[in-house]
Amino acid sequence: MHYCANFWCRVGVGVNVLAGIEGALWDLRGKMENKPVHALIGPRAHDRLPCYATGCTSPYPWSQFKRKLDLYRGAGFRAMKVGTG
Repeated sequence: MHYCANFWCRVGVGVNVLAGIEGALWDLRGKMENKPVHALIGPRAHDRLPCYATGCTSPYPWSQFKRKLDLYRGAGFRAMKVGTG
């Protein structure tokens, strides 16, 4: 479906429509087979996954930028992705 509609659904509404259709199809298959969707997709590959905090561009002074990083650390994140432009 994505390959056929690649011209109009790379961004925006088209992608959201495809995501909705795909989710509905997975749900339908799960109901037909009486299984949860996660069981249809495949076995668990990891017991835990690391996550990171992400923030928008930070064009303010270094002290405020550092405060933002400290806020992420305080929330328990060990990795961060921030814009510095």
